[in-house]
Amino acid sequence: MEEDKYSVVRLYNVLDDGSFVPKNQPLNKETCAQNLIDAIVDAFQLQEPNKGTTIHEADREGVFDSDCDRLQIRALDLENGWLDVANWKIEKYFSALYFFDDPGWRFYLPAYLVWALRCGEKSTSPTLEYLVGRLTRRQFDDYFDSLNTHQSFLVFKFLEHVAYFDIGGLRDEALEAIRSYWQAFM
Repeated sequence: MEEDKYSVVRLYNVLDDGSFVPKNQPLNKETCAQNLIDAIVDAFQLQEPNKGTTIHEADREGVFDSDCDRLQIRALDLENGWLDVANWKIEKYFSALYFFDDPGWRFYLPAYLVWALRCGEKSTSPTLEYLVGRLTRRQFDDYFDSLNTHQSFLVFKFLEHVAYFDIGGLRDEALEAIRSYWQAFM
């Protein structure tokens, strides 16, 4: 079976006990990251405009005094698509990941993934750490089910990439996230 141009080599073997062992092959981190970015862009490109919580709203969750305040905050996020989300917003509003509603989470997730692959290792923002933490399945999480199988596979590949290259020193956290839910999409 021929692989498409966006496939990323499976980086780990899964043992019977559920542990992960890296395959012994040299991989180019930048090439793998770019292939994964291209695949994420393709998989999420037809996503509808955000009808849920915006990044500024999620950042200010719980501090609104009126609907007027909420409308003023929403007006700060006029992106037509997730590709329009500025890097500075992702770096600054890392904690928003925990306060999106379902449509907001689906809208912003690919922007955070692509930012992490492009900038996560160089940035001083804790966004990458928050993203990997948010991708770890918790009892109350049901947002993961809103992704289709291919999108879920790409989240798995993102976490696999973070683990294999130990991006941000988050190998263990990425492997925990994979084991918590995403290994079903290997």
